[in-house]
Amino acid sequence: MFEDDDRAYVRNASDPEQVKRAERRIRNQQALFLRALRVVLDTYEGRLLLWELVTRSGLFRSARALTDGPIYYVVGRQDFGRELMVDVANADAKNYAMMQHEARVRARRERSELDAAETPRAGEDPSG
Repeated sequence: MFEDDDRAYVRNASDPEQVKRAERRIRNQQALFLRALRVVLDTYEGRLLLWELVTRSGLFRSARALTDGPIYYVVGRQDFGRELMVDVANADAKNYAMMQHEARVRARRERSELDAAETPRAGEDPSG
């Protein structure tokens, strides 16, 4: 997290104080990240956004079926999706479950709307 700084957290790994500071810094960054995720997960729009990011990662599709690029690129995107799902679940398990439920409801509604749009009206010739 916060990878805009390429410097190592520890210059001398045998110095226990440097190691403690580095561990504390990493814990603080992770805590900040999880708090931010909780804020996002507290809103319907935030859960929708995170679900859309996971879906766009291709996580729910077979890597072999994807034609977005070389296999290592596709698998890397899926790895990001898995990492995001784990972060979301660790941040707020209740809202993680709600996010999944809302996604299923949206998918069902979209299928219903599509089916209704493709169903011929009474008395209409189904062949066009």
